[in-house]
Amino acid sequence: MFRKILKYSYFILCISVFFAVERKVFGVKLETPLEWIIPLFNVGLVFYVWKNRFSMQMNKIYVISVIVLFLSVIASVVGSEVFMYSIKGAVLWISYFFAFAGGFWILNFDEKEKKQLLLVCGISYGILLLYSFIHYLIIGIEYHNSYKMALPFANGHTLLIAMAFPLWIYLANICIKNPRKNVYLTLFFVFYTGIIYLSYSRFYWVFTTLLIGIIFLYHYPRWIKLTLVLSVILVVVAYLAYIKISEYRNKNQVWLDPKDHTSIFVQIESIFVLSKNESNSERSNRWNAAKMMFLENLWTGIGINTFPERYYVYLDKVQRVKISETTRKYDYMNAHSIYTGTMAEQGIFGLIALFFFIGLWLYNWKKLGFLAKLAFLHYAFFGIIEDFTLLVDIIPCFWLCVAWGVKNL
Repeated sequence: MFRKILKYSYFILCISVFFAVERKVFGVKLETPLEWIIPLFNVGLVFYVWKNRFSMQMNKIYVISVIVLFLSVIASVVGSEVFMYSIKGAVLWISYFFAFAGGFWILNFDEKEKKQLLLVCGISYGILLLYSFIHYLIIGIEYHNSYKMALPFANGHTLLIAMAFPLWIYLANICIKNPRKNVYLTLFFVFYTGIIYLSYSRFYWVFTTLLIGIIFLYHYPRWIKLTLVLSVILVVVAYLAYIKISEYRNKNQVWLDPKDHTSIFVQIESIFVLSKNESNSERSNRWNAAKMMFLENLWTGIGINTFPERYYVYLDKVQRVKISETTRKYDYMNAHSIYTGTMAEQGIFGLIALFFFIGLWLYNWKKLGFLAKLAFLHYAFFGIIEDFTLLVDIIPCFWLCVAWGVKNL
């Protein structure tokens, strides 16, 4: 009975991720109701572990890798430039890991329960997508509004998609393989994919398209030659169209319009020409600052969860030639890369721990299922442009995917 209570509590926890709203409670910012539920759930989980301590089986090598990660977090707290921020970050890190990865491992879901979890997550996330789409229609489908489409539940288009993108991978695999098997599921997949392309998230424009191709060829390898030919034709046609549109834009000087940088053409162009989007420039600024933080705090970094707080200080230390002036210069944001973020906040110890963790997945690559490999690639590449270590919208899904992958090795 106690395990059953914990199982449904875990389901509620996953639902709460999608609909949590940040609120101040006694002066402390908390994701409500998510971060009210996590401590209660974790206490129950500890009790369950103690009660069943002699019968539990864990993948020891992955447990060790997580312990190494956590030790690097603790080391960064000890040498932190803003101690209280790092304490909060460490508590957040262990709480989310134990709740979402630990909960999945410890409760040891069977195949039926895994399907129940997918159904619960799929329905609740589908409701969020429907809400976001309707809200998007009301405020207007354009670049700037894409940041607001999922408010107050997800701050920005990329967060909205990232918080459950492995679910899209799962659906894509089912629906591309046999779209007529479950028509309603296929319709939801098409709707989900449409939201991704409407979201103006450039990373997911590229990655979603790439994965559709990979999944299609995985199930229909006989079409590989035709797919390659069509891909080459598409690239050539797209390039010629780009030249023609560029000529038209230059002739009519459309770039003089202050809103031109938000047009879909410029957003697509900015994937290849980084200077066309100031979020690219601001990422470069943050990576340069992260490098400076790392060089000045080589071993343990400036402390986990302190990059947004210390960015302004280090910004002035970086040579001005490396800094681009952007309107986002003073935004309170992370390092926008899990690799540079770890480097800056946790130093050499953190990088070693991170690459040890990643290395384990690569070592077991052949043992991973097809979907697990795609989920791994998603987080590995997504980590290049976003630091999701403590992003409460994304980290639950990450730890859930890690736990799911480990259980299936």
